[in-house]
Amino acid sequence: MVIFVYGQQIITMEHITNNGEWSYAFIDPSNTTLGVYLIEFTGKKFNGTIPSNIDQFQIMAVGSGKENTPLLSNLNLSNNLQIKFSYNPELTEIRPYCFEGISALSNISFSDSITKIGDMAFKGCMNLEELILPLNLELIDGGAFWGCSSLKKIQFNKKLTTLESWAFMGCSELEKVHFNANLHLIGKWAFQDCTKLKEVQFNDKLKIVLGASFKNCTSLREIKLNSNLKHLWGPVFQGCKSLEKVILHDNFKTIGRAAFKDCVKLKEINLPSSLLTIEGQAFENCQALRKVEIKRTESPLTLLGEEAFKDSGISLIIIPKNTTYTKEDNWTDIKLLFSTK
Repeated sequence: MVIFVYGQQIITMEHITNNGEWSYAFIDPSNTTLGVYLIEFTGKKFNGTIPSNIDQFQIMAVGSGKENTPLLSNLNLSNNLQIKFSYNPELTEIRPYCFEGISALSNISFSDSITKIGDMAFKGCMNLEELILPLNLELIDGGAFWGCSSLKKIQFNKKLTTLESWAFMGCSELEKVHFNANLHLIGKWAFQDCTKLKEVQFNDKLKIVLGASFKNCTSLREIKLNSNLKHLWGPVFQGCKSLEKVILHDNFKTIGRAAFKDCVKLKEINLPSSLLTIEGQAFENCQALRKVEIKRTESPLTLLGEEAFKDSGISLIIIPKNTTYTKEDNWTDIKLLFSTK
């Protein structure tokens, strides 16, 4: 019996084959020409190589896709495990949870044919230090490298378009991120708690950065956003306690709720004439921020939400004439000056 749940095939025990070293199942048991996916290594000693085929069947994916069932379980692995994928042009996916919790893993050499790394695929691989992503990779799914606390370097490939939520959350040794040219989405909490992250270079095609994606990156000092990124949704940089300078481009529209909350060293941010919205708590507790000037705009700025500048160092805000704003309790300590320019 084969069961389908929301379009994903769930293979029953009767469809799993074990050749003494690997257990595997067919992508479609009714059509064996579509190849197989590896489920688990069952041999006595793993040699570090993921094969390209098994029992003459092409391997299309690795991992069972199920939580708590990693590819390499029940093994006494050395503390310097290195994994290499054999050349396999048909392999496209590392499935969810595939290498989850394998703390011995220190190095992995991918097959360049891989287009997707699934949810939690390498979560908790605490000794993994460097990533060179496959050339054809397009998607890193949720939590794929969450908690890889020794990861120091990531080499992004050109075709990657999407980093989903929690992708690199808690990678506390990561110091520098230069995004590839085609990345267009960074999901929620993607780099949260990367406490040694000092440098982030955004690419020109990036369009979406979702809430808390860089929250608590406490070593980050400066941010310059690209011209296609027009909105920061939610607490993207909340708690970045070393952040001193933010550069927004001339087409920028929205500073989301709590976007820079608790950025206690933030001294300088240019607010362009295109800015339409500053949501609640956007600059709350930005203690080093003393003055904000918003350039004249064709579309009047609306200060939305409560406590946008609560407990900040601001005493003066210069805003365009005819700007609409929400009167809040915290305006009692802040002078609003309307520009005549």
